[in-house]
Amino acid sequence: MPMFLKILSLFIFSVTVSVFADENIYNDIKTLSWKKINRNFNSKKKINRLEAFALARYHESYDYGTRSRAPVYYYSVLTGKKISSFHSGIAKSLLKEELDFESIPSRLAFQKLFHEISKRKYLSKSEQIDLLRKFPILTDPISVSLYEELASLMAKTGKYAAYLNMYNKFSQEEKEILNTSKIAYYRAYSYWKLKKLEKSESIYYQILKEPHFGMGREVLFDLKSMKGKNFYKKLNPEELVYLINLLPKNEQRDLVKKEIFSPTVSLEDPKQVYLAAKFFVKRAPSSVLGFLRSHKKNLPGDLELAYISEQLIHSGEVKKALAIQNEFLKSSGEALVFKNYARIYRKLKSGENFFNYVLKYLSLYPYDLVYNDYLIDYLAESKSRSIVYAGEKYWDMALSSVPDLPVKGRLIYWYLRYLKYSGKTEKLNDMLSKYYGFCSGSYYTGVIAEEFKKELQALSPPANPLSSKEEFIQYISIKQSTDYVTPLSGKNLDFLISPESKEMEAKINESHTLINSNPWLKTSVEYLRVGQFNEGIYNAHRYFHKENVEERLKNQILVGLGDLSNYTYLSLFYTRLLMKINRISDDILFLPKGIVERLYPTPHLELVKINSAKFGVEKPIVYAIMRQESFFRENAKSPANARGLMQVMPRTGRFLAKSLKVSQYSLHDPEVSIQFGTKFLADLLKNYNNQLRWASIAYNGGPGNLRKWKRRHYKGDFNHFLEELPSKESRDYCRIIISNYINYRNLDRLNSN
Repeated sequence: MPMFLKILSLFIFSVTVSVFADENIYNDIKTLSWKKINRNFNSKKKINRLEAFALARYHESYDYGTRSRAPVYYYSVLTGKKISSFHSGIAKSLLKEELDFESIPSRLAFQKLFHEISKRKYLSKSEQIDLLRKFPILTDPISVSLYEELASLMAKTGKYAAYLNMYNKFSQEEKEILNTSKIAYYRAYSYWKLKKLEKSESIYYQILKEPHFGMGREVLFDLKSMKGKNFYKKLNPEELVYLINLLPKNEQRDLVKKEIFSPTVSLEDPKQVYLAAKFFVKRAPSSVLGFLRSHKKNLPGDLELAYISEQLIHSGEVKKALAIQNEFLKSSGEALVFKNYARIYRKLKSGENFFNYVLKYLSLYPYDLVYNDYLIDYLAESKSRSIVYAGEKYWDMALSSVPDLPVKGRLIYWYLRYLKYSGKTEKLNDMLSKYYGFCSGSYYTGVIAEEFKKELQALSPPANPLSSKEEFIQYISIKQSTDYVTPLSGKNLDFLISPESKEMEAKINESHTLINSNPWLKTSVEYLRVGQFNEGIYNAHRYFHKENVEERLKNQILVGLGDLSNYTYLSLFYTRLLMKINRISDDILFLPKGIVERLYPTPHLELVKINSAKFGVEKPIVYAIMRQESFFRENAKSPANARGLMQVMPRTGRFLAKSLKVSQYSLHDPEVSIQFGTKFLADLLKNYNNQLRWASIAYNGGPGNLRKWKRRHYKGDFNHFLEELPSKESRDYCRIIISNYINYRNLDRLNSN
């Protein structure tokens, strides 16, 4: 090989290694892999800026880090210089330094250092302003956040004219970037302090008219200070309507009592009508219907009217809600309208109407598990120790209304029980030969295979299941209790994939091109790469608002952002949302590879393999739990304080740490969460004869609660026990875990060849 080619190959190799090394560091920061970061960099004598950023995040976020070291490393990220400690002298030097804001870590480092300087009061307010003004205006959430702080600082130090002068010199493009509630608010505030009241009021009212702006309560406080406590009583209705829902309760009541803002008010804008109706729901519910009648020509949309009806139901005004639904929403196709009708008729104990509207609601939104349970309770009512089944016409109506998706599984299961109970053997056998097609991927496919094993064994599977989709479904329906997937490994199953799922995959892939060509979205990716979720999503939503992006495309872009930043949660969550919108089953056998990989990802695969082998827990079980517990968010934290990928409670964490001889740990660190969660799972599986369905209930509801529920409700049949389990959360959790497990297990089996 010629020498110049050898040199070139070495150069390319070194760059490739560097790129991969950087990607690994980004991933470690994003996934909160604190132990790994500490091992890799804390003892190194020389580190680059990205490694310094990783160490800064480690010391800042890890319970056992040294918080005072974080600013030292952030300074190195920003300047490339090494210091031993961060103090006021170093802070002042930043005013003279030439700072590089090219990279996302350097922008974050600047923001972190500025907050440290503010907290420690290392710089005067004027110096802080000078430091903030060094940061450029970019299509970047940090840039916007810092200019919001700059606006606040200049207003609070009385630099009103200077702030307005600075703002007015910005280009139109820069003003669009800085078009936020806080920046607009401080402009209005500065004009007020400079006694330019007309300009000030104009901006204040503009803020109130733009709901995405926020800052409403601050605006109200200023207007009261500027114009007097009761200024709003002199406003015309078109102005007052934007304030009424911000006022304290006593002032709202006073407006109605003194008829300053009464249901006789006349408004032109549908948005104003909606705000007024929201107000009357709270303060004069009996007048809402009359108010809406008087605005028939400029009513808000069906969805907004359905929200008004929903609020009336919440407040106990059921008959008033019914009147609004009947008069204005009878012909609406909004799912919420049908849900409202179902809730109303349930409260009015009108069973037939309730049933009809539950079906209409589920036909549009079949994923509501509460209303699926209501449907089964109606069709198979528990009375004493027996089940009273509804007539066949009701079952037929339900089967034709609820779409064929995994969530339909419980309906199919109970329908089969009804057919068996009623002695309808021919219908039962016909349904058993094709039930999988109605609820593919459902937890209940396994339940049906177990409970109707004898009937299924009497049926003959098709000789060639790969000849058509119908034959394949018949094969799976009959063979559900066996390993029907391994024989399919290496076979061409493209004929099973729905055109809708292929189109969805193509649309998601197209979003990558859009993201890479747009500065707002490209910056989103960069923030997501280092785990800055809020900043990444903020930039995306600024783009959505600016371009008025429709809902489906938003979701496709959000999946794309997850793909390009390797942010598993985003890819999974919004792919799942698109599946719901498109009414596509999440059974892996019927999906293209690109959708399967997003729906059932395997992040932290090496950690899962190690702990799976160490504790004797199947890999698909670990992923089944992790997917449901956190949707693969390392920083997930539940209201009950469970943390990390496996949602381990701190108390359980302390017990497991002692058992595993781990002294320093963070439950958010995947290395720890996966180890602790898998060990806890192993113990539960051991206690319940290696049966995931029992262990999953214990993982969710607690072993103590499961023992109590088992004593009271278990009569030897797990499937019947789960139907009667008093904890809805644990019932649904068990079903979801088993469905996840089946899909991950089937994925492993298909990939085994």
